[in-house]
Amino acid sequence: GAEIGAEVREWLETITNEEFGLVDSMIKNFLDQSDLIELSNSLLRILRQLHDHIPERVSPQMKRNKEFPKALAKYITSHPVSDVSGDGFLLISEVFSTEGFSDVINESFTNSLFDGLDVIKDNQVFNAIVTILVLIENQGGLESENLVLRACSQHPNARYFAETLLHLINRGEEESMEDILKCTLDVFSYKETSSGFFYTNDLKSFIDILLRNVGNTSDQVLRVLYLKILRAIIFSPDFSKIRHRTFDMSELFNEIIFNEELDQESRDVAQNVLEQDLL
Repeated sequence: GAEIGAEVREWLETITNEEFGLVDSMIKNFLDQSDLIELSNSLLRILRQLHDHIPERVSPQMKRNKEFPKALAKYITSHPVSDVSGDGFLLISEVFSTEGFSDVINESFTNSLFDGLDVIKDNQVFNAIVTILVLIENQGGLESENLVLRACSQHPNARYFAETLLHLINRGEEESMEDILKCTLDVFSYKETSSGFFYTNDLKSFIDILLRNVGNTSDQVLRVLYLKILRAIIFSPDFSKIRHRTFDMSELFNEIIFNEELDQESRDVAQNVLEQDLL
């Protein structure tokens, strides 16, 4: 939000003091009135504004409130996505933890997040939704019970999710990069999304980005994940149709195998790829 003056900030800090219970009271009103969409949206807008201006005061109170996850989940699943405020999605991302939301993470909640990808125009909110989906996916394993992978194979907005994974990996600035890469690897490893989930041009871009990132990173965990995703792309049915930058990849994997300063896992992945003779 816009900058506020010192006096306004002092006033906000006073009224949001935990002993006055304002934040908890607003969350209770939100929970009690969740059927009234306009009132719900107004309450969320105020909570977001308070959070934006004094996050150090408001965020801990929101996270401690055990009812807030249930209230937010009920809000996004019980109203048409076109009526739901972006503030609600953003506040979910602020307070989200897989532990705190464990009681409300279900197919309806996951599909509502995917529904939001079609109507949310605010980049911050959009990326926040994708980050939540990534965290849910990381908890789900590779079985058909993984709600996010199932949605990736069935939901009409899965395309936006695919594009955003590519965008976030390309940008490379996310704190949750390890989670994003693990999610991407799962998408390529899951039978229903191993082929056709990414468009041909996206796959080519992925290969370009991964080749660049492997060379640029000094982080062993990220390097191994980049290499494992490259391997998954090479092993996917789609790769034989594009055969993009095969010489560069072959050169990279050979360099990795013979670089004794690198970790063993990176070298093992490179060895495994070359043994399959797909390049």
